[in-house]
Amino acid sequence: MTKTAPKRTFSTHDGVELEFRPVSSWTIQHLNMKWEREKPLPPIITTYLGDDTSRPMQEYNPYDEKYKHCLSLWEAERATNINETAVKMGVTSEPPAEFVTLYQEMFPDIPVANIKVHWVYSLLNADEIATFFEMVLGQTAVTEAGLKEAAATFPSQD
Repeated sequence: MTKTAPKRTFSTHDGVELEFRPVSSWTIQHLNMKWEREKPLPPIITTYLGDDTSRPMQEYNPYDEKYKHCLSLWEAERATNINETAVKMGVTSEPPAEFVTLYQEMFPDIPVANIKVHWVYSLLNADEIATFFEMVLGQTAVTEAGLKEAAATFPSQD
C-alpha cells in the first residue's frame, strides 16, 4: 500500500495557499559549498613583534572596511541565491497567467522561474518571509516525528 505524503502548504496573510515540496538538503549544502568557495578573504597585513622589524608576521585583517563591505554584499547575494533556489525548487504553486504576462511585458528576457520568485515575494509580507523559508527549507530536516514515521514504515526484522 502506497502512503501519500501530507499536503505541504503555507497560507499568506491574504489567504493565498502556496503548495511546496521538499528541497533536497544536498542541494542547499551544495549551494553553501559553492558560495563558501567564493567568499571574499580579508586582506593580509604585516605586523612586527615589538621593535624587531626582522621578524614580520602576516595575518588576516577582518576589520578592514572594504573587506567588511564586500563580505556583507557576499552574504546578501548568498542568502538571495539560496532563497531563490528554495522558491524555484520548493514551491509547486504557479503564478497566475496575468502575473506572468505582466512580468514578461515589463521584463521580456526574464525566465519564468524568476517570475515565480517575484510572485512568491509579492505575496509575502515582511513578517511572513522568515517563517515561509523556514517551512520550505525545514522540510528536509530530520524530526522526531519523521523518524517515528520512518520506523513505522520500515519495521525492524529483529
